[in-house]
Amino acid sequence: MHVMKIPRGDFIFPRNEKENGADENKTFELKGFGGTIQTFGLEIPLNPQSPEDFAEKMQESEAELMARIN
Repeated sequence: MHVMKIPRGDFIFPRNEKENGADENKTFELKGFGGTIQTFGLEIPLNPQSPEDFAEKMQESEAELMARIN
């Protein structure tokens, strides 16, 4: 962020369904050169019924994440 002079960065981390938004969307101020980092949890399905079910649930999680970021 400093080298490219970008004032905001996002950190996406995996979270499971049971965490229910724990540590979701926190914003941290950077010391020194300034800027902010916002965190976003991407829900990872724990017990999918099939590979297709996993893919479908991941697509839903990704769409939800994009809506929160935008």
